[in-house]
Amino acid sequence: MFSLLGLVILLATSHELWLEYYERPIQPQKVGLVLKSLHCFSMLSNGRKLLSTKSGAVDNLACLNGIRVLSTNMDRSLPHVLLSNHKRNVQSLDLPRGE
Repeated sequence: MFSLLGLVILLATSHELWLEYYERPIQPQKVGLVLKSLHCFSMLSNGRKLLSTKSGAVDNLACLNGIRVLSTNMDRSLPHVLLSNHKRNVQSLDLPRGE
């Protein structure tokens, strides 16, 4: 199943790269349903949309900005929370002391 999905992604991306190399823009009016569906899986166009930082862009996926903020905050705060809980748990252990 994953190999079929990988093949579709590879075909879509290579077709889009081929069109860009020969400077033939994708014209939605002339493209059939099969090619429109295929281009939904293109890593090139999806990567551009995902990594776009323009706020007013039409192709920008606005919800990703919120996900970026949340993931950045989790990267910063989660280690501190885990370390403070670990420190508290170690301090509460009743270990026998060497005499």
